[in-house]
Amino acid sequence: GPDPHLRTAGACPILSAQYPALPLPPTAGSVTVLPERDRWPRGDGGDVWSSSDMAIGWAVFTRFLAMAPVHPAQLHTWAIEAHEYERHEKRRGRRHAFERLDPARTALTVIDMVPFFVAENSYARGIVPHINSLAHSLRAAGGIVAWVVPDPEEPSEVKEQFYGPEVASAYRTAGGNGPIRDRLWLEFDVATTDLLVGKTAPSAFFPGRCELHALLQNREIDTVLVAGTVANVCCESTARDANTLGYQVIMIADANAAPTDETLNATLRTIYRSFGDVRPSSEVLQLIADSTVTCA
Repeated sequence: GPDPHLRTAGACPILSAQYPALPLPPTAGSVTVLPERDRWPRGDGGDVWSSSDMAIGWAVFTRFLAMAPVHPAQLHTWAIEAHEYERHEKRRGRRHAFERLDPARTALTVIDMVPFFVAENSYARGIVPHINSLAHSLRAAGGIVAWVVPDPEEPSEVKEQFYGPEVASAYRTAGGNGPIRDRLWLEFDVATTDLLVGKTAPSAFFPGRCELHALLQNREIDTVLVAGTVANVCCESTARDANTLGYQVIMIADANAAPTDETLNATLRTIYRSFGDVRPSSEVLQLIADSTVTCA
């Protein structure tokens, strides 16, 4: 996989203090409070760069670095095998368990769409428009959008043994620091009514490691739409635990990203077979639209 040092450079879209792979210029630790006495030659024989110039320039550079695509955005080729559809159709008389949505009791849960995971994954960048479209439609229909990101974790001996110390350190800081809104991939449309939640486990529903379940219960949410990355790790873990907690789970096939088509499709098969529905975003948008017509 990619060098974790390079991936760490995408951990936060704003300040290079959150990019441990990239050194700060001397004394340029903040964009807003900087000593003006520290100055560097511009190299063109003219004036000099002030510390504020350098820090602002560095922030712009690191933001660009976080957003710079490695490969063009693309979508997975996803599929559920015909025999899996047939299995459920024989059991319950229909392909999908959940044929209607009540938007007021539905939450779109977007997992780990932060630069660390999105910048280098063309599939993750490819699902951004689908997530924005789903979020807009569900909000307009009275539903909830929850953006869930990794929170910084304390060092773990077990994880260091498993990943090795350098990769374990990179993953510990994968979600960046600061306000959650600033830690998300920059192309998202986030509303003031959205939930912004941190987690310290792969699953957004693991007890004691994320507030999402309590927040959704307070809003009487009973259906969770799962989107984000990495599909076969945190998204699948989230879908499984949501099912265990009694939510109706719909994993949105073309709003989840994995390293390869094969990896995504293995996850979709597992979810569809045992934990929830799998639908493309077009079908979910239609369910939302149908619900508003019914309510009207």
